[in-house]
Amino acid sequence: MRILFLLVALLFIASCNTKIDDIYRQGLKGNVKSVSAKKFMVADNEEIFFSQTTTNFDKNGNVSEILIYNRSGFLYARIEVNRLTENRYTETLFNSFGIERLKFDVRKINKNKSVMEYTDTTFQLPAKKTSTYNKNGKLFSIKDEIEIDTTKEIWIEMSTETCKYDPNENLKSLEKINFKGDIESQENYEYKEFDEKNNPTKVFVYGLQSNTKPEKMIIRRYEYY
Repeated sequence: MRILFLLVALLFIASCNTKIDDIYRQGLKGNVKSVSAKKFMVADNEEIFFSQTTTNFDKNGNVSEILIYNRSGFLYARIEVNRLTENRYTETLFNSFGIERLKFDVRKINKNKSVMEYTDTTFQLPAKKTSTYNKNGKLFSIKDEIEIDTTKEIWIEMSTETCKYDPNENLKSLEKINFKGDIESQENYEYKEFDEKNNPTKVFVYGLQSNTKPEKMIIRRYEYY
C-alpha cells in the first residue's frame, strides 16, 4: 500500500501523470532539462520541508526519470521511463536499494487517450489508469480501475481524478472522486512567482477544507538545455 501511495504522490508532483510529450502536457515553457520541486507543509504560518522530487526530461521533451527524496535528503524511490515506441513506454518503480517494486506499461491510444496497465499491489489484481486529454492536449482526467474478474473481464472503477487549468496552462485544481461518488480530495493551486521563461517557481496549494490558508508550498527550480 505504501508503494502505491508513493507512486500517486510522485505522479502528482510531476503534474498529473507522465505521458507522451510531457513538457507540453505539463504546460512547461522552453526546452526543459529538469525540474526540482521542494514540497513544504504549511502549519501556523510555518513552512516545514517535507520532500523533494527531481524530474528529468530528454531532449524530445519527455520524462526520462523521476527521483524522490525524503526530508533528510535520502533517495527514497526512483521511476525510470523507457520509451519503446513513439506511442508506448514503460515506467519502472525502484525503491531506495535499487530493487524493482512495480512496473507500468503505458500505451497512447490516440491524441486524446492513453492507458497505463499494472498489477495492483493491494489486491494483486490487474489494474489500469485511463487518461483523457482536452482539445489543447492537456490532461483532463485519470480513471483508476481494477479487474475483479479476469475470465469475464469485469472492471470496477476505484476513483477518478479531474484536472483544470488556468489561461496560462498551469494546473489550477485537482479533484479526486472515489468509487462512492464522494470527493476524496481536492487541491487548488495559486502561482506566486515565475522564472524568466514564465514557468512557476513558487506555488501555494489549498486543500478541500480551506481556500484562505495554503496547506502546502512548492518551490521549483528549472534547468534548460
